[in-house]
Amino acid sequence: GSITYSLITTVTTSFNFFMIPLELESNFAVAQDVIDFMPGVLNTLNNFISVSQSYEARFSAGFGTNFTIIAGKPYQANVAVDGVFPGP
Repeated sequence: GSITYSLITTVTTSFNFFMIPLELESNFAVAQDVIDFMPGVLNTLNNFISVSQSYEARFSAGFGTNFTIIAGKPYQANVAVDGVFPGP
């Protein structure tokens, strides 16, 4: 079965969490690959850094840390509009 995640915006926050399904591991090497996969949907993709208890972010405009993507690891996204990952 295929896994999908609904990404939603609300009046108070637009942060969502999702993972890269293992069957799509080869499609995404870095954060910008995920952002480019859904044009106009993600404002940022954020990676949690456990050692410092902070996030590094990649912005859709192409700045910020273009961190390596690991399938099965959760990522936080700030979404601009509702969407579905990896899509219908």
